[in-house]
Formats: sequence, structure tokens, C-alpha cells
Amino acid sequence: IAQNDTCTVLVVFEPARLQNREPTDPSFADNSQFETQVVDDHNGFRSRHSANPLKWSSQQAISSRDWVSKCQWGHPGHPGVGENIALGYSKVLDAINAWALERVNYNFDSPGFRSGTGHFTQMVWKKTSEVGCAKKQCRFSNGNPTWYFVCQYQSPENVVNAGQFKGNVGRQISGD
Repeated sequence: IAQNDTCTVLVVFEPARLQNREPTDPSFADNSQFETQVVDDHNGFRSRHSANPLKWSSQQAISSRDWVSKCQWGHPGHPGVGENIALGYSKVLDAINAWALERVNYNFDSPGFRSGTGHFTQMVWKKTSEVGCAKKQCRFSNGNPTWYFVCQYQSPENVVNAGQFKGNVGRQISGD
């Protein structure tokens, strides 16, 4: 995958939950729980794929914030960093859910990078240990305000090291 290649953005507005608990995800407008919600929602999904929990990275959060503040759609393209982006969701969990739903396109019997699975594989990549995210209301081509959500991850191997997929993307062992 070349640095200029783009990813497919899955936009799904679906109430499906990744965790067996009452939804507590705050609106993107609520900053008081943003960091905790991002980490908890990622880790709820990661645990279903035998991946260790992520920790919050202030460094990745600052980098994500710097990018969303520009309101430019697309991947920032920072070397050495994995990136997931979403647009149009009003809740943290809804954006993370959309990334997670890419698992239906992933071929566990023939592991590797495929279009439409990059967000999912980045979320469950076992070597990833940190995440930092940011969000901002932006006006894109239609002029209407919408939430722009960017997460950056320590460890971007889910794109560049195709041979490592088998050991880093585990089958789902529990949940929906």
C-alpha cells in the first residue's frame, strides 16, 4: 500500500452495541468523558479478538487534534502511526462501531490487508498498545456542520507488514 492510497470509509448508523452493558457513550460535544469512552469502546471490541487493552496516548491525541483542527478530510499520513478516520457520527461508539463492522469483510482464513478492512484491523492489531483521538465539528462540501473523528495508534503495521496479519488479527472469540 502506498502512502497516497486511501481507505474506504464505512458510514453506518446502527445502534448495535459492542459491549454487554447499557450505552454510556457521550455525544462528541461532551468532552468530560471523551478519553475514557474512546479507550473503553476500543478495549471492549479488542477483548473480543484476544487483543490486550489500549492505553490513552496524549501524544497521539495532540497529533489527532492538530489534524482535525484543519477540517481537511483524509488521513494525516504521519509515518509510524496508524490512523482511523470517521465523519458524520454523533457518538464515539457509533464511529468505533462502524470501524468494527469491517470485520465482516475480513478473511481470517487468508489474512492480509484488504480494502474495507483497515479500520477493523488497526483496532484489533495485537501489537498496538496506545490510542489518542480528537474530534471537531467541521463544515465540508455540503456546508453543514458534522463531527470529524480521528484516532491515531502506536503501531501502523496493519498496512505495511502484510505477513504479520495472522498473528495480530485474532478471530472473534466472544460477543456479537
